[in-house]
Amino acid sequence: MAPENDDSENPLVALGNTLALVLRAIGTAQKGLEKNPSKEEERELNETLVMLERKRAEIRAKLNALIAGGRQVVSPTAAQVKEVSRLTAEVEALTNASITASRAVALTSKILSLASEIATA
Repeated sequence: MAPENDDSENPLVALGNTLALVLRAIGTAQKGLEKNPSKEEERELNETLVMLERKRAEIRAKLNALIAGGRQVVSPTAAQVKEVSRLTAEVEALTNASITASRAVALTSKILSLASEIATA
């Protein structure tokens, strides 16, 4: 079995992990909307959902381009890969715990910020 570090340096793996994180964030935001959010939390979650869907499409396009070999794709940095792992663990912990609307807002905002960096690189 290859060391974990080798996989994290592979652009396909890194972008795939980022895409999986964005999809989990979408689910987290949707769950947050079910937890009686305030009007402000509901607005933030809905805006974040729209932006996460956009980033999902951008990251998927980068993955497709990388697979097709049609254009040069910038891979996430080592720091971004580490942050994807950290946020993935945070989403998993939140999924197993009781989620609140405010917690969903905070977490999905962090994920959106990271996804934006990776998608636009």
